[in-house]
Amino acid sequence: MHHIDILQIITLIGFPTIAAFFTYLVKRIHAIEHGIQATLRDRLQYLYKSYDRRHYAEIDEKEDWEFMYQQYHALGKNGVMDDTRQKLLALPTEPPKKEEQK
Repeated sequence: MHHIDILQIITLIGFPTIAAFFTYLVKRIHAIEHGIQATLRDRLQYLYKSYDRRHYAEIDEKEDWEFMYQQYHALGKNGVMDDTRQKLLALPTEPPKKEEQK
């Protein structure tokens, strides 16, 4: 079996082909990142709205939401969810007490 090093591969298939392949990969990676970010944003908004409707979010729900938010935030070029995050953190962790009827 013959050992082929990277220079031989470049020589065989040519640098323009390799450059085009890497350009393609970078575009695909960016598309995947943007898709994941959009999916996370949608899910974060959906969860926040459901917690806001019931007027509370349990501690573990807030922790899960925060973990997703950190992944969303790490993908960069955002800020849209910062206000929503503050609203979520301000929600109580227990259901509101029902007023007893007299």
